[in-house]
Amino acid sequence: MKNILLIVFLFCGYLSYGQIGFVTPDTVCANSPVTLSTDDSSYSYSWDTVAINIGQPLAGGVPQLTGASYNGSVCYTVKYDPVSGNWIGFSVKTGGYSTFNYGANPLSTTPTAYSGGTLGGYLNSGNAEYVDVVRDSTGLWYAFITDGGHLVRVDYGNSLANPVNTATGVHTVTLSGITKAMQISFIKYNGNWVAFVGNNGGAVNNITRLDFGNNITSLTPTVTQLPTGAPTAFTNPAYFALYNDRVAGTWSMLVNNYGNFGNGNGLSRYDFGANLENNTPTTASMGTLGGAYTFCKGITIIENCDSFYALGLYGGFGGEYFAHLSFNNGTTTNITNTPVIANAANDLAGTGANTSKVSLTTFWHNDVLGDTLYVLAADPNGQTIFLLTDYGMSATGQVTYTPNVTYTFAPGPHNITLITDQGNQGHRNHYCKAIYAYTPGLPALGPNTTLCDGDSIILTPVVVGNGTPTYLWSTGATTPTITVKTNNGYYVTVNGAGLCTTGQSNTQFIQFVTKPVVNLGPDTTICSGQPLTLQSDSTYPPQDLYSWNTSPTQTTPSISVNSSGSYSLTVYYGGCSGSDTINIIANPSPVVNLGNDTNFCAGYVYSLTSSQPAGSTFLWSNGSTDSTFAITSAGTYWLAVTQGGCTTTDSLNITVSPAPVFYLGNDTTICNNIPITIGTTIASATQYIWSTDSTLVQYQGSYSQTDSMRLLTSSDGYLTTKTGGIFSLTVVTGGGCSYSDTISIISQPGPNIMFNIPRFDTLCKTKPFVIDPGFSTGLSYLWNTGATTQTLEVNESGTFWVSVATANGCSATDTVSIKMKTVPEQGLLGNDTTLCNDQMLMIPPFIDTSLHFQWYVNGYDASHISDNASFHKVQNAPGLYIAVVSNQCGTTVDSINIMNKFCDLWFPNVFTPNNDGVNDLIQPLGDLSLISNYTLTVYDRWGTILFTSTNPYAGWNGKYNNVPQPVGVYVYNMQFNVKNVPYTQHGNFTLIR
Repeated sequence: MKNILLIVFLFCGYLSYGQIGFVTPDTVCANSPVTLSTDDSSYSYSWDTVAINIGQPLAGGVPQLTGASYNGSVCYTVKYDPVSGNWIGFSVKTGGYSTFNYGANPLSTTPTAYSGGTLGGYLNSGNAEYVDVVRDSTGLWYAFITDGGHLVRVDYGNSLANPVNTATGVHTVTLSGITKAMQISFIKYNGNWVAFVGNNGGAVNNITRLDFGNNITSLTPTVTQLPTGAPTAFTNPAYFALYNDRVAGTWSMLVNNYGNFGNGNGLSRYDFGANLENNTPTTASMGTLGGAYTFCKGITIIENCDSFYALGLYGGFGGEYFAHLSFNNGTTTNITNTPVIANAANDLAGTGANTSKVSLTTFWHNDVLGDTLYVLAADPNGQTIFLLTDYGMSATGQVTYTPNVTYTFAPGPHNITLITDQGNQGHRNHYCKAIYAYTPGLPALGPNTTLCDGDSIILTPVVVGNGTPTYLWSTGATTPTITVKTNNGYYVTVNGAGLCTTGQSNTQFIQFVTKPVVNLGPDTTICSGQPLTLQSDSTYPPQDLYSWNTSPTQTTPSISVNSSGSYSLTVYYGGCSGSDTINIIANPSPVVNLGNDTNFCAGYVYSLTSSQPAGSTFLWSNGSTDSTFAITSAGTYWLAVTQGGCTTTDSLNITVSPAPVFYLGNDTTICNNIPITIGTTIASATQYIWSTDSTLVQYQGSYSQTDSMRLLTSSDGYLTTKTGGIFSLTVVTGGGCSYSDTISIISQPGPNIMFNIPRFDTLCKTKPFVIDPGFSTGLSYLWNTGATTQTLEVNESGTFWVSVATANGCSATDTVSIKMKTVPEQGLLGNDTTLCNDQMLMIPPFIDTSLHFQWYVNGYDASHISDNASFHKVQNAPGLYIAVVSNQCGTTVDSINIMNKFCDLWFPNVFTPNNDGVNDLIQPLGDLSLISNYTLTVYDRWGTILFTSTNPYAGWNGKYNNVPQPVGVYVYNMQFNVKNVPYTQHGNFTLIR
């Protein structure tokens, strides 16, 4: 059938598959028939001898099918049935499911309609959304319809021409995790059936994958929720197109987000990498493309050789647009580029509230209406299926619809386009190839060539045509190619029927030049750390290039190396190069370390050694070949060690310091109460260390305890002990030398004096007291009084000591102090006294804590107000104080009379009433504001009252009855109160004129 539409409608999305390619020559003979073929096994083919311009913007379209039958159609697609030769349309709408038989012309506007309704109740009439029609490898057809949260399958057998109401079976399966299934698209991937579903409802907004395995009729597919791309990548994703980058071998998916009445987030993308079944594809948001691309619906993709374009529906109710999306960013076309809207066509059949285009088919190609690409769009509200026709192809190309075609090409380049299985999901391929048609002529060889000595070149003539060539070379060879290794000119004669190029070729001259000779010498061994200079034994002019395989590359004629490795030098000379390689083995040099310069003490032997592997040889500075060397004197010493032919030397300086020598004396015996000092002083000593088991020692320094021994650090080298033991002293000098000596001291017991009274005691002096040292086995006794008896009688206070000697020659001395006390004496409280107001007196005027006081004031017990049992403080409290004083020897009663006076008021003892303005009046002085009830009376010596006043600020002027009184002594009496306490004060004063 010449005019069969070989490119069919796809479901309402798009899937592409991997590139297979042409089985055609790259070059042909001009004006000669050439057969083109492909190894793509498809049931529809479309060849064109020019490139198809599928990247031009969309301009418009026309209604294809209108009427009530298409009312509510949200998804519409068409399939070609090769059994009946008819085109069948499939519609999913709110009323259910319908099919349309176009016959042989897919552009017929009067197809026969068949209504399937709800398919016997399997469809919920309000939730049916999309249909995908699939043909398996056995030729059986199936339709899959999304309906809310489940999937309905209709079995058609081997022909889609069977009306929907006579289909062989209807089945359903609930899709876990899907609440609003929208677009569904199947693909055969790696031998298994895989479907993708747009999930456009509930809390989850993503694309879901269904894995059916190798059985597309399975009712238990594995459901995988792909990532949601939260929070911005997807918003109600319902429509998508899958794309396979055949060059990179990767899969991606463009997703149109349905949004919410124009508030969708536009275009998004999944990137699966090389595995379409990747459960965690990368998500990306491409946005609203300048704010226009929102409330997005159907989307489809068409390839243009190695580039691609997309067509998408977008917009709200009453104003839908078709957007031509270009993914070219100016330098590359890649699905990861954010596209631009290259052209936006308004409602192709006008605008209005009754239009709402939802789904798109893929592009399809048919010669019924000319050499044109088509797309269909479903409009459920406008009761219309739109036909988009503005993707025109070349009108000058030769279009053929068979798997193999024969074309005749004019001379020059030609672009061939092949579209296979257009509209058939999973096998929609688009191939492009360039073919060059050569004008008949002579075969050609390459240009004249200069090569390096030892190289070769394969000469291959350029022969174009479909015939079988024969070859005859100037060397006599008859092979298609020859390998040339010598200087000469070469040509070939080619003949054969069907060839574009025949006859004798031009002559190609080949010339070989001598390569530079590089010789680095034989492989060698060096010692690590001892550099070796590498250079070629042949030299070349400095303008030629030297290149060593070092990192970084060195370009000098020679290099210095000191480690193992393979070193290569390449010399470029006259356009040719020569190389040589030398292997260097760097044996490790022995590691010799005799240590730092050191000092040791005279009398010792200092041993030098160096640990080396077996087989090493030694040579010391004195000629010795032993592994060790004993040193007894100062000097400089060196060692040379040889291993595997490598020698390393080290040396050090030795100094010798003198050791300290001392003697602690002979072992001795002491009395344990008589200290002995042992030790020594060394001028160069820096440290004195004692070791002893004795704890009763005296020294200047510190100590530490080690088991039963004490380590004592002495600052002066001496130690004093009263007990026996083992005493070892080690002296360390500034040169680090040390010497030790030990002395054993045996301690003899001495007398243990224990007085019969405390060493400091107080006794009552009533009778003599006998002091006993408490040691009755002494050989002799000597008291500080001169007495030699064991005991001593005392009756006075004093300090007494006794020295006691024993038979073993040890002695001990001890002291006791005695204070004799008597009964408390009279007069402890002191004499009677007068105190000024607020003046304080402590009685008795001392504190003797050995005395106990019981106080009485003015005949009353005053124990409750006493300051302390041994003293009393008196202030503003005149009276008679009596104390009963007692100690361990007896009791005594003593008393004191304390009187008070107002000391802040006093009376002068002389005045001079001579009217000179100074001391003319006699009156009290002091703080007069503190007194009240004041009366002053002045008398002469015979008792006559000369003056009296109750005003403390008024004084006597020395007159009586206005007659000046004579010089002499006069008497005064003054009474007053201070703070309600009455006071009387009297005395005499002298009048002077």
